[in-house]
Amino acid sequence: MECINAHIKLFSGVAVKETLEVFFSEVGMRLFNVLIKNLKRLQISQSGSMTLICDFNIYCDWATSLRVTSITKTYNILKELGSLFLADGGEELRKVVHDLPRFQGVLRVEELYELMASRTDYKKIQKYVETKECIIM
Repeated sequence: MECINAHIKLFSGVAVKETLEVFFSEVGMRLFNVLIKNLKRLQISQSGSMTLICDFNIYCDWATSLRVTSITKTYNILKELGSLFLADGGEELRKVVHDLPRFQGVLRVEELYELMASRTDYKKIQKYVETKECIIM
């Protein structure tokens, strides 16, 4: 985050507010997409989800410091995404998945499914995910 902040400060003094907002939005969205892409590649345990949530909080604080509402909203989704990895299997996970307003349309259902497959206990919870009551499938 320090590297990105250093580069952002370079633009802060030389550009107008509207240009900065577009630039911050672009940087924020690209970083968000990289984070989601890398998250899909990892295997995350329930205990590891606490560390993940702490990291998400740092990213969210950074996004809030940009003062761009759309980026702040997007990064708040990262905080909610941590609950996908923290939730115990079964009923609790089903509640998180069914709460689509929680993700505010930023993540598609297919992406939520791919992210759930990143859980280390996915084989155990797969039967809950693939039931008719679950809206992911």
